[in-house]
Amino acid sequence: MNKMDIFFNRRHTYRVNLPFEDVRENIQSIITKKWYDFSENISGRMIRDGEYIFYRKWTLIYIYGSWDMPAYLKIKLIEENNRTRIETVLRPSLILVIAFYFIIALFFFALTGHSFIEGPSCNTCFLPVFDLVLFGIMIVVTLGLKNKFERIMHLQ
Repeated sequence: MNKMDIFFNRRHTYRVNLPFEDVRENIQSIITKKWYDFSENISGRMIRDGEYIFYRKWTLIYIYGSWDMPAYLKIKLIEENNRTRIETVLRPSLILVIAFYFIIALFFFALTGHSFIEGPSCNTCFLPVFDLVLFGIMIVVTLGLKNKFERIMHLQ
């Protein structure tokens, strides 16, 4: 598994023995699928020439008040001789990351007695559990997106 930074971003590089144009065509076939095409739960858009961002087409996790998706996969295609290098950055939604660290801050404030959470002190023992669940959700949605991309592109 790749190393994760403090914002839960993971970077990975794939080397494909296909010409640049063939890889670009494969990616274009993913992003040009219609929204009602149920064959794959992945969609995307081109950011710049050779750079794309992918996300799940449908998701069970809706972040209230936001059009933000739970996970993103940003890729950059780089031509190398007769091969193609695919550099990826996999990240969860910024809203989920902020919520994760906010819960940690609430827990430490509660431990020091400077909490603004009202109620019995037993409520603070649920904060780490809730944070672990949130962490698990972030891992599941990001790895699911990565695995879907790898399967469609025939990467290992």
